[in-house]
Amino acid sequence: MNIPIFLSSDENYSPFLCTTMYSILEHTKSFIEFHILDGGILDKSKKLIDKSLKKFKNQYSIEYHDMSEFNLAQFPNLFHLSTSAYARFFIPNLVKDFNKILYLDVDIIVNGNIDKLYDNEMDNYPIAACLHSSKSSGENFKKHVYPQFKDTKKYFNSGVLLMDIDKFRKNDYVSKLVEICLKYKDKLQFADQDVFNIFFEDNFKELDCAYNFFPIRYKEYNINNSDCEKLLQEIIIFHYIGGGCKPWQNKYILTADKFWQVANKTKFKKRIKKIYKEKNEEHKKILEFILNNIFSVKNEKNHKVWTILGIKFKRSNNLKASVAPVRESNISS
Repeated sequence: MNIPIFLSSDENYSPFLCTTMYSILEHTKSFIEFHILDGGILDKSKKLIDKSLKKFKNQYSIEYHDMSEFNLAQFPNLFHLSTSAYARFFIPNLVKDFNKILYLDVDIIVNGNIDKLYDNEMDNYPIAACLHSSKSSGENFKKHVYPQFKDTKKYFNSGVLLMDIDKFRKNDYVSKLVEICLKYKDKLQFADQDVFNIFFEDNFKELDCAYNFFPIRYKEYNINNSDCEKLLQEIIIFHYIGGGCKPWQNKYILTADKFWQVANKTKFKKRIKKIYKEKNEEHKKILEFILNNIFSVKNEKNHKVWTILGIKFKRSNNLKASVAPVRESNISS
C-alpha cells in the first residue's frame, strides 16, 4: 500500500519537517509518497533531508510543490502562524492520482504505524480530524470568529487531516475555503483551522485522539498517573501545539524526549540544538528583564537604586540614621 502524505513547510521549519518525516518512516513499513507544500525551502536543506532519510531509501519518495503560484500572501499572517498554514487548502489542485490523502503538520512526531490512521474509513465524510480537545477552543471560536457556531458543534484541529480529495474536487471546496478565509480574515485566530471549522462544522468524521495527541494538554485527557506511560506508548501521533510549547523551545514538556530521540538521528541535529540554545537565551534575557523591573538593587556612585514593581527609589550611601542608637542605662537597681 502507498500512503500519500502532505506536509507544509518553509525554510525555517525545514529541520522539523525532516524530523516528522523521519519519525513516519521509522514506524511505518508501507511506501510513503511525501508531498511537500514548499514555502521556500532552500536546496541545501532539501539535500540534508535526503541525507537524513537515506537509510529508508526504498520506503519513500519526495515531491516538492512550489506554493508561490497560489498567492498565500493574500491570507492573514497571524503572529504565531505563517501564511504557509493555508497551503493545505490547495492540495486538491496539486495531484490527480489520489482519492484520499493524509495531511500532517510538521510540529509532529509519529510514534506508531501510520497505516492505522490512513486505513480509517471516511464514512462518506469529506474530511476526518481529531477534536481540539479543550472546550474553551470552541467557545473562543464562537465568541471571536464565528458566532453562528452552535453549542452542539465540535471544534477540530487541522494539524492532522484525512481528506477525500474526490469530494473536494467535485464540490469545488478549494474556492469555497478561500472565499471563507478572505471573508473572515480580520477575525481569524487559528488561521486555516478556523476556516475548516466554519466550512465543515457539521460535516467531518471525528477521529480517536490517539491520532492527534497534544502533550501540553495531557491533563484534559483525564489520564491517571499509573496509566500515563502505558497510554503514551499507544499514541500514534504527538502534536506539539502552542507557542513556546515545542520540544525545540522547551525540553521539559511531556514526551519532548521522543522528539529529541528522532531529531538527533537527522542531519539537522546541530541546527535544532542551536535553535534550542538561542530560544533559551532569549527567554533568559526576557526573564531577567522582567525580574529586574519587579525588584532589583544596584550600587551607583553615591547611592543605591532600588526598583520595586517598575518604580525606582534612590538612597544615598552617606545617609545617616535619623534615630539615635539606644544606649544601655547606667542606673543600678
